[in-house]
Amino acid sequence: MNCVARVRELSRIRSITNFSNRKIAETLGCSHQTVGRDLKLLKEQKLDCVQISQFDDEELSALLFPIKSLAVFNKRLPNFDDWVNELTKKHQTIRNLWFIYYKQDPETAYELSTIYQKFEQYRTENKLEACFDHKPGDEAQYDYCGKQIKVTFLGETEPQTLSVFVGVLCYSHYFLAYATKGQTSQGWCIGTRAFLEYIGGVPKVGVPDNPKAVVITPRPNLKLNPKYEYFSKYYDFIPIPARPGKPQDKAIAEKTVQFVSQRILMNIESMRFKDIDELNAFLRSECDKLNAAPFQKRSTSRLAAFQLDEKPLLTDLPDRPLAPIERATCITIPSNYRVVYDEHRYSVPWRWRNKPAELIVTKDEIRITYANKAPIVHQRSYEKGKESVVKSHLHPRHQAMVLLPMQAFVDWAQDYGENTVQLIEKIFEGKPEADIRANHACKSVQSIAKKYSDIEVEAAVGFCLQLNKYTPTALKHALASKVYEDEETEIPIVGMHENVRGANHYEWMGRQ
Repeated sequence: MNCVARVRELSRIRSITNFSNRKIAETLGCSHQTVGRDLKLLKEQKLDCVQISQFDDEELSALLFPIKSLAVFNKRLPNFDDWVNELTKKHQTIRNLWFIYYKQDPETAYELSTIYQKFEQYRTENKLEACFDHKPGDEAQYDYCGKQIKVTFLGETEPQTLSVFVGVLCYSHYFLAYATKGQTSQGWCIGTRAFLEYIGGVPKVGVPDNPKAVVITPRPNLKLNPKYEYFSKYYDFIPIPARPGKPQDKAIAEKTVQFVSQRILMNIESMRFKDIDELNAFLRSECDKLNAAPFQKRSTSRLAAFQLDEKPLLTDLPDRPLAPIERATCITIPSNYRVVYDEHRYSVPWRWRNKPAELIVTKDEIRITYANKAPIVHQRSYEKGKESVVKSHLHPRHQAMVLLPMQAFVDWAQDYGENTVQLIEKIFEGKPEADIRANHACKSVQSIAKKYSDIEVEAAVGFCLQLNKYTPTALKHALASKVYEDEETEIPIVGMHENVRGANHYEWMGRQ
């Protein structure tokens, strides 16, 4: 009971009873000396119970307990408004500000302990909070619990240190706790993805904390971490990180982190789990219980408010969840328009050479974006020293230089017929995929075929196959001589004459 309330109750008791000071003190829970001093004050001010009821607390306090001017004590207070602004600077403390204040005039300055007390009183009296009206489906806030947990999984001897991610919807306070192996950019993305899958949709705005894993440069010159920026674009929400040193920007997340720490994490270290997936299944079940429990001061629960008002307003999730991002960075495309990652080269359109681009790497794909154009997506290859090239990316002068697999030539040969397809297969027979010799031979066949009709090429190739001749030279001679038109001919493409020794010449030497 404060002084003003005590005096009010004292005057009321004294007006209707004849209790002694000790009896009144017993009733009010104070000493009889205090009762005596209060009665003396009332007598000096000539106040009774009716007159006291006409004053509010501030007026009665000023009347009975007037604050003595600092001039009486010959002391001065610093300008606490300036101190509040100064304390927003990095490494600034109340102790440093007190030293500056004390040096100005030590005789009129308060001691440090008194300054601490008066500054805390000033902040309490001037504290002002705004109450935001969050709309359903508009905003979610994300943060990590300050307390990390140490869990020993089955089959392991050493405990693992894990961080607990917390996501919460601002309207319904529907939340999820999810354990990750660290508070890295990938950890933030994995935790946020788990929360979005838990609520079955995407709110319009996401408010994470502002670590380097999320924010490279804070507001007003906001620059997000490339991984988190790509993640937000993929799931189509607006990231608005909290300001540095302003936890009130994500006050609901801060309160939910405290709630999760007290209700779930306190006893979790004494439990054993098979792996992190089983741990997250346990965290999810505990969150389900707490979400379904009614609020202490409301007639509904988080789950009911979420399902009734918030879930219908969430944006749909993408058709395919985003794989964990291994790397996201800005690059400059080399003049050979090949992007190198993990010792493997990936092609981009030749017009993108020497341009700035964005590289996104996941477990399964390589994504390269330039100037908001359609991204170039390659299936990720783990073969070092090789390259993945799309022929349409190449400059016209470079297209003839690329080594193509057999299937590329087979697809071309199908326009001519089965004989041409068989010739391509024979050329590649016994050779590795994209062999340079086979490529040169097949490209020579393509060059020869351009000069003749499809029917002529198919017939000439068929003639060469009958003679087991699988070279571009044989095809060229067959087309030039039109020998394939004579159905009865048995003359080989390169005829026998007196200057050709033939195979029999080498039999005596043991050669075949």
